[in-house]
Amino acid sequence: MIYLLSDIGIMKLNSNDFQYLVLEKEGISDSPFLPQYTQAYEFWKSMWKPIFEKVGSPQAFVIDDFYRQDLVPVIMCKGEIVAAHYYSVFNLKNPATHEIRYFSIFPEPAMQWVNQHGQNRVMSMEFLTVHPQWRKMDNGFSFAEVIVCLGFQLMKQRQIGAMVGVAVKAAGIDKLAKDLSCSILSSEVKRGNLVCDIVSQTADNVRPSPHPEARIFVEELWAHYINSTQTQTTRRAA
Repeated sequence: MIYLLSDIGIMKLNSNDFQYLVLEKEGISDSPFLPQYTQAYEFWKSMWKPIFEKVGSPQAFVIDDFYRQDLVPVIMCKGEIVAAHYYSVFNLKNPATHEIRYFSIFPEPAMQWVNQHGQNRVMSMEFLTVHPQWRKMDNGFSFAEVIVCLGFQLMKQRQIGAMVGVAVKAAGIDKLAKDLSCSILSSEVKRGNLVCDIVSQTADNVRPSPHPEARIFVEELWAHYINSTQTQTTRRAA
C-alpha cells in the first residue's frame, strides 16, 4: 500500500486495484477487449484534440495517428483509464518507413540514430496521457513514469532494439525522459505548434525507475499484465 498526496487529497494506492493491459491492434475487432480499445481511442481523442486546438494547430491532430498504433498499453482502475500510451513498431528494412508522416519532423541526425540503433525495428512511444485526476502526486510518484517504464519492459520483451518519442516540453515529458536515462536526439522541434524534444532509449540502456514507489508499481503491474491476444493473466519475465 502506498499513501500519496494528490490534488484530491490523501490517496491509498494498492497495486491490486490497478491493471496493466496491452491492447494489440492485430485481431482487436474479434477480441473481447474491443470495448477497452474503443475506450482508449476515445480517451486519446478527448485529451489530445483540445490540446492541438488550443495551440492553434488543429490540423496536426490526425485520426490516422491512433489507427497506426500497433500496441496501446493502458493502466486501468475499476474500469477507467488512469494512463495510456500509444506504440507503433516500425520495420526499418521497409523503405517506406523512412518517409511516413511520423518521421517527417525528425532532423537527419535523429534519423541516422534510428537507423543505427534500431536493429531493424524501432518502437515509437507516443501521446503519453494521464487522466487529470491521477496527475500531480506527491512523493515523486507518477503514473506517467510508471507507464513509460512498463513500455520499456515491453520493448525488451519483444526484442525491439530501441524506442523514440516526441516529448512535449510544456507537459514536462522531456524532463521525465531525462530522469529515465533517455537521450535527447533533437531539441525544440515542432509537432504542429507544440514544442518538443525527440528522445530515445535503447533496450540495453533501460534502467529501473529512480523512485521506489513507482518502481514497486512497475514490478507488480508487469508481473501480472494482460495482453488482448490472450484470455487470462500470465506472469511474464522481461
